[in-house]
Amino acid sequence: MSKRRIIASDPGPARNEGAADTGGDSESVPREGALPQPAAPAPESLFPAFERYAREARLVESAKGALAARYPRILGQGRCKAEGLDRPPSALERRQEFVALDLRAEASVPQEVIAEQARAEEELKAEELTFGSEEGKRRLVVQALRLLSVPSGQKDNQTFAGRLILKGDKSGLQWSWNLTQYYPIVSRLPPDPRYIAWGHEAAESWLDRVRMEPQLFEERMGLAYVMAKYAAGTSEVLISDVARLYKVAAQGERFWNAPRRSNFEDLPDAAFIANLLSWRRSVGSSQPRYELVPSTVHQALGPKAKAFYIPTNAEGTEVRPVIYLRQRQDSTLPPRERGDATK
Repeated sequence: MSKRRIIASDPGPARNEGAADTGGDSESVPREGALPQPAAPAPESLFPAFERYAREARLVESAKGALAARYPRILGQGRCKAEGLDRPPSALERRQEFVALDLRAEASVPQEVIAEQARAEEELKAEELTFGSEEGKRRLVVQALRLLSVPSGQKDNQTFAGRLILKGDKSGLQWSWNLTQYYPIVSRLPPDPRYIAWGHEAAESWLDRVRMEPQLFEERMGLAYVMAKYAAGTSEVLISDVARLYKVAAQGERFWNAPRRSNFEDLPDAAFIANLLSWRRSVGSSQPRYELVPSTVHQALGPKAKAFYIPTNAEGTEVRPVIYLRQRQDSTLPPRERGDATK
């Protein structure tokens, strides 16, 4: 049985929500409401002494190499390091960049800047200790989920929000939103509730953008299947190979009109999984043209495991490993559509 903890808008007593699919109790906590998305404000002044020095010495204008990117980030300019999120650097990221600067090698650096960097280093160490603790991670997750407007909470020892799973690394300094726990969409998020909430919004928008009509997806998946089968030279086609070649088959008109690297969009595996789920739901009770073959324990967990994990519940906390994609051999289909190259 799985225990599901729901972050809900009603701060009333604990209630059994979703018991039909979890078999466990759930409890609700207050929600602060959906996160507004105003225009990005001016960067907060975190290091006033360094900012004055940067202006007077024209550090940004004269910087070269890695410093050309580091100086603006310290000042809150540019993008955060998160993959899939277009937001300014977080306070933690700015502090990390500032602490990494070797200021003592420069005789012209004012002592107040050196002292400011030392304070920033102490603050950074304290933050790393906080977010590295289990309590720090728990508080961060609760704060972030309260900013979301979708059902969220804990289930099967995983944190979910809508159809996405939130994962943090061991240090607690990087977080990601994933389709099941295996397929990241937005990653390297800083430990900031706002950024985690923004990351969820970005991941949901990305899923909506890459989703195809089921019939079109079946055609693209069929193209990927044919390519994978040709490359493998065997009757059994690994679904991991189909997913890899789907990244080519799913390219838009821009790429096919001018097939070059600059027009190629690198799609995460989550794009294939999301469309596969939508396609399977559209098929319903009818017999689909393609079937998924469950994997054995060795195929799913061995050192050379190539299984794909398909979510079996709405939140994505439960998965089923599959290993092959098979095309149904239907005699009513033309030989070409059956994949029969001998006829």
